[in-house]
Amino acid sequence: MDLNRAPRETLLRVPGLGLQSVKKMLAARRVRKLRLADLTALYVPAGKILPFVVLPDHRAEARAASRLVAPVAAAPAQQALPFA
Repeated sequence: MDLNRAPRETLLRVPGLGLQSVKKMLAARRVRKLRLADLTALYVPAGKILPFVVLPDHRAEARAASRLVAPVAAAPAQQALPFA
């Protein structure tokens, strides 16, 4: 997701972003495009959100996203037991 174009509601769904972080980012976005260094200056938890966002100087790697999903997908499927 492009951090400079996403609406407020979408930004709030990114893990690691809360109301205050989104509010600061939206205010800064009115002045100029956000970059990786701007996230640090705004005290936004960049380490948590970088796998999910795209910035002019950062692209989320497909490997990073798959690393987060892989443990869930690797869990063996279990047959549901019928009600007795």
